[in-house]
Formats: sequence, structure tokens, C-alpha cells
Amino acid sequence: MNLFSIIKSKLSQNLKNKLRNFWSITQFLHITFIVDIVGSCNLACPTCPSGGIQKNRGGKMSLELFEKILEKIEKDYLCEGISLFNWTEPMLHPEFEKFVLAIKSRGIRCRISTNFNLENSAIRLFNAMPNEITISLSGYTQDIYARGHKQGDIELVKNNMRIFSSLCSQGGVVPNVTVYYHIYTYNQHEVELMKNFTESLGFKFGASPAYYMPIERVENYINNRVDLSERSYIRNDLLLDVDRLVQESKKEDTSYCLLQTAQVTIDCRGVVQLCCAVYDSTKFSIKDFLSITPKELHLSKMNNNFCGQCSKAGLNVYANWHSYKNLVSRKSSFLKNHE
Repeated sequence: MNLFSIIKSKLSQNLKNKLRNFWSITQFLHITFIVDIVGSCNLACPTCPSGGIQKNRGGKMSLELFEKILEKIEKDYLCEGISLFNWTEPMLHPEFEKFVLAIKSRGIRCRISTNFNLENSAIRLFNAMPNEITISLSGYTQDIYARGHKQGDIELVKNNMRIFSSLCSQGGVVPNVTVYYHIYTYNQHEVELMKNFTESLGFKFGASPAYYMPIERVENYINNRVDLSERSYIRNDLLLDVDRLVQESKKEDTSYCLLQTAQVTIDCRGVVQLCCAVYDSTKFSIKDFLSITPKELHLSKMNNNFCGQCSKAGLNVYANWHSYKNLVSRKSSFLKNHE
């Protein structure tokens, strides 16, 4: 064996040892599980891949499968909580309430995010009452709202908010609700209107620039693999300068990714996805959750080639919501109206 082969072998062994040691640490981490219980969304938001040509991937998880997933989570993991959403609208599932109650009955925290665009959403949400509720929107009037939440009806959303607030008041319930406003170049003037309306109902309010995702879409953009209409949308509608944000993300510590180590994402088929920040299940599916051990799952994610490309480009920092928010709050130059 020549010197190069010996060095290569040693480096490979060191990497394997590091992964084993890292696993011995991460097996004691609390994991957040992100589960899509349906495979579609009722809206077509331009910043979300569910609004593209693959919008209606269809399918829904059975309650029986979900119960088995919960049993495995309880048996094999330290669970921080379960979020019943990723790229889809969870309340499209006809048994949505039963999924929430199945989680809560085990003493696990349940979080959902909804666009609140379905009839009877308020009553169903009240009956289920997840521990954390986010209502996602992007305007106060229909013309503005429909640009960011395409095919949505803001008056239906506001009416659902009123009904839900009234039900909570009548029932003596104080819900943990945050109405989250996605800011674009064209809807900033309606932020205060929605904030006042939200707080009048007793809900919390949050707002930040709309997020351009998923990661494979960002990667295509920075590598000049998107068409002119997509570039026009990024230039004219997004408040954030994506190029600057990605460049700044590279300067952060990209060696560690919480999406690899502290989260597990499962689609409506019960299949583990690489992380919550990617979308294409034909490329990023790992294995059926029920048939993979925690260690196998962890090492599959740590050894994935796409993760290496992602961290090299700084996209793992960009993709991590908390890192993203910290970057945006520190650098006003990311906002186009600050240029």
C-alpha cells in the first residue's frame, strides 16, 4: 500500500470514528419531528413549491400508520415535539383533529401551521386545540393577499379568525396562536392593519420577509438555472436580496446543521425525507420511518452528498429558520428598500 493510500485510509477511518462519536452524542438530543399528513395544499403560494406544477402530489396518511409512527417515536427517540406541517395544509386531512389528539394524548407537544382557508376550520381547530398554532398570511385586503397566498380568500381567513377567537372566549380557553405575516415588496403598507386586527382578537402577531425556498430552488437560482420569469419574481416581489443573503450565509459557521441532527421530516407516505428544507421526494427520500433505526437514519443524513454541497454553499445556514432570522435582523442591507 503506497503512502497516499495509507493517508486516505487513515482519514476515512478518522471520519468514521468522528461520525460514531457524534452519534453517541446526538442520540441524547431532543428531536423535533415534522410530519406532512397530506400530500397537497389548497393554495398556490409563489414562494412555496407546493404552488408549482407538482402542487397536487395527493395522498394522505392513515391514522393507523400515524399511530405506529408515534409508537416508534416514543420507543426510540427523545421527542421535543411534533409539527403537523411542512409543505402542505394539514387541515385538508378529514381526520386532522384525531392526529392532533393522538399526539397530545401521549403528552407530546403538537404544533400546526395553517392558511385557515377552509370552511369550518375554526371549529375543527378549536376541537383539536394544538399546543402551538400559526396562521400564515400575506395581506389584509384581497387584492394584496391573493398575490402572496394565491387562490386564497382573506375574508374567509379573517372570518375563521373571528370565529376561533369567539369560541376560545366562550370556552375560557387561551390559545397559543401567532398570526404570521409574510412581507413582500408590495404588501408592507398592510402589516399594521393586520397586526391591529390580530391583536384585537387576542392573538400574537409576527412578521418577516417572505422566505424563498426550498433549498434546491435556491441552489438553482444562485447557479443561474432558473428562467427569466422566476428571476423577475425574485427581483420585483421579494423584499429580501437572496444573493446577498446567501453570500452572507457562507461567512457563518456552516460545519453544523440542526436540520441534520435535531429534526426528522416524514412525508404522508411515512417516508423520511432528507430534511424539512428540501422538497423533491424523488431525490431526497431516505427510507420508510418504521423500518430504519435512529442510528441508520442519522448516518444516512450525515453522509448524504447533497448536504455537503448545501453546507459548502452556506445554504444550511440560509435554510435554518433561526439562523436566517438572525442574519436578516442583523443586516438591513438584505432588504431591497434599504439599498
